[in-house]
This record gives sequence, C-alpha cells and structure tokens, in this order.
Amino acid sequence: MARGCLCCLKYMMFIFNLIFWLCGCGLLGVGIWLSVSQGSFATFSPSFPSLSAANMVIAIGAIVMVTGFLGCLGAIKENKCLLLSFFIVLLIILLAELILLILFFVYSDKVSENAKQDLKDGLALYNSDNNIGLRNAWNIIQAEWKCCGVIAYTDWHEALKEKVVPDRCCQEHYQNCGQNSTNMFWNRGCFEKVEEWLDDNKHLLGTIGMVILVVQVFSLLIVAIGVYAKVQKATDTVRDTFLIDPAVVLIVVGVVMFFITFCGCIGALRENIRLLKTFSFSLTLVFLTQLSIAILGFFYSDQTRDALGKFVEKAIVHYRDDLDLQNLMDYIQKEFKCCGWNNYTDWSWNLYFNCTHENPSSERCAVPYSCCTPVPGETVINTMCGFGVQTQNYLEANKSIYPVGCADKAVMWIESHLLLVGALALGLALPQIAGVVLSQILIAQIQDEITSEL
Repeated sequence: MARGCLCCLKYMMFIFNLIFWLCGCGLLGVGIWLSVSQGSFATFSPSFPSLSAANMVIAIGAIVMVTGFLGCLGAIKENKCLLLSFFIVLLIILLAELILLILFFVYSDKVSENAKQDLKDGLALYNSDNNIGLRNAWNIIQAEWKCCGVIAYTDWHEALKEKVVPDRCCQEHYQNCGQNSTNMFWNRGCFEKVEEWLDDNKHLLGTIGMVILVVQVFSLLIVAIGVYAKVQKATDTVRDTFLIDPAVVLIVVGVVMFFITFCGCIGALRENIRLLKTFSFSLTLVFLTQLSIAILGFFYSDQTRDALGKFVEKAIVHYRDDLDLQNLMDYIQKEFKCCGWNNYTDWSWNLYFNCTHENPSSERCAVPYSCCTPVPGETVINTMCGFGVQTQNYLEANKSIYPVGCADKAVMWIESHLLLVGALALGLALPQIAGVVLSQILIAQIQDEITSEL
C-alpha cells in the first residue's frame, strides 16, 4: 500500500515536472527567436540594456527548463542528488520572489519614481538606428493603451529636443501626424495606464500569484518528503559511492558546460557584455583549474598516484554496489589489460572477493572476469574465470589473468603515447584560450561602439 502510494507520487511528480520542462523549452525557443529576429519588444530602460523581452524570456525559459529537468529526472530515477538540487533551486526561486515582493512594497514610491525617470531617459533612444525594438515596443503600447509618453505627451518634447511626438500618440493616426503640434494627442501617460491596469486586475494577479506560490510550496513539500525518505534509506555505501559515481560526475560536467556555453552563445548573439564577461571568467577559471591540476600532478606525481589509488580502492570496495562503477572498472581493466590498482590481490579490498578464511562468499579469492585473458575462439564470456586466482602466485595467475596493476599499465600507456597525450592536451587548451581571447575582443568592440554612440 505504502509502496503503491510512493510510486503514484513519483509518477505524478514526473508528469508535473515534464510539463514544467516542456514549458521551459518553449520559453527558451521563443526567447531565442525574439533575440535572433529582434522581435517587436526591447528594453525600455537605458540603465538595464539587457532587460529586454527576449533576454527575460530566455532567462526564465532556461531556469524553468533546468529546474524541470532536475525534478523530472530526479523523480523517475529516485535520485537523491537530483531531487535535492531541484529542491534547492526551487527554494532559491521562491525566496527570491518573496524578497523582491517585500522590497517592492516597502520601497514602492522610490521604485515608482526611479522607474519613471529611467523610462523618460529611455525615450531619447527612440530614433536611434540600433533600437528598432524599443521603437516598435513604444508604438505598440501607445497604440494599444491609448497613452503617450511616460507621464504625458510632453515627455517626448524633452526627450527628442523638439515639439514632436511619435505618430502612435495621435488620437487620429496617420503618417507624420505627430509632427503637427495642433493635433490631438493622448493626454494620459503610459505609466499611469499601467498602474490603472494593475489596480483593475489586482485580484486576478493575486490569484495567479497564489496559485504559483501553492504549486512551488507543494513541490517543495513533495521533494522534501522524497529526499528525507531517500536519506533515511541511504546506506553508507550510497554515501561513499556518491563522489565516485560516473553518472554524478557526468551530470556535474554537463551542467558546467551548459552554463558556460549558454553564456557564450547568448552573449555573442545579443552582444551582451555581462554574459560575455561571465563566459570569459568561467572559461578562464576552468582553464586555470585544469592547468593547476596538470602542474601539481607533474610535480607531485607520487602524491597524485596515492590519491588516485585511494579513489580506485573505493571503486573496488563498492564494485558490486553500483552498476555504473562496475561497468567503468570492467572497461578500464579490459582496455588496459590490467587487474586492480597495484596488482590482482587488490581485489581483496572488496567484501565479495576478500581472500580471508572468514569470508563466506562464493567469490572468495576471485577477481572480476574483466581481469581474465581472452581465450581464442571463445564466444561466451566465462564470468567464473577469475575464481580462486588470488590464492595463486604471480606466475600461475599470469596464465589466466592480467596480473599487472592498472597504475603501472596507465603509466606505460602514457609513456608510449606522449605525442597523443600532448596533442589532446593542446586540443583541449587551444579552444579554451581562443574562447577567452575572442570574448575579450568582442567585449572591447561592443564597449567601443557604446562609447562612440555617446
């Protein structure tokens, strides 16, 4: 009964987050489309040039998509790490919303005055060639809302330095009607119209806000229950294998790569200095981290070998506890034709393969089949080929398995493939250096354009 309820809850959460993820993908697609096509909307504020409709939709879409992905995959895989990440992201979003709401109400007058002044300053960009999105946005809003300027139509006189207004301010619209000061213009400013609309729809907006709040709190509650259950059920093995789990490593690397490339792609596309600086800084940090690890590994080779030995020891200890870890160890041993870290007797670290007399396991004194030398013509893998091998000496074991440890084999492989290793290192470093240099050049060009326009 309890298991059935948990299963039902899991799939409900999966469906909910799948919809959430699809909505995020849709928003991201719309945002990129707006960004590429320049859209009909742009930022109204010169103080926040990146706060355009396209950028906002891209940012919201990316956050929703990542959050939905974490919740969706975490629910279906019952993965504590993903569920916890989903919980943290959702909690941060909820707290950010509450903080912004509180600050808005506390400083509403100051926010209103600053917004009015900032919007007035933005009117001066109306006729500039590279702000067609802003021009279209003001035209649409003034036509639809029947308003003119921020406070009144005279705002345009101050911004444009002459007594003209956009044609969409005219009550009877025709071409160049805004250049005739005797025409009838909309008297009310668009800021007042927005305030009026918000006041008229405050109940609807409040209801939408409450629904979003309830959904977020409900999601947090479900995830909290799920994470608590996973933590309670988690064994020492789960906690120990967390950091050496290949799936976790791939997820972390994937998230970092997605973040860096997203900043670089959108930053270059939108000529956004903040995103380009974030991309450049992140890529520099990654490159310096890799370089530091390489230098430390070279100068402290013995300590590096010991650290890797501890990592492999953990992997051997938990060989039977994690399928991904097991497949990784088998792949390494088959490819490098090795067994264990130092030699084949390292498999005594594992509970099942331990070679003490007290061990009741049927695999006592054995090694995994991936240590075995292949038999010519054998089509079916003999998974019992390594049974009892640890009781044999090195020469006897050499007849059926690879007795050499993977540490020595790895060193031999690197020494015999120095050119390939160097080429791979260079191939990894050059794109990163090029990315940093090109992003800095692009940032400098954008800053020069902004300076020349001023």
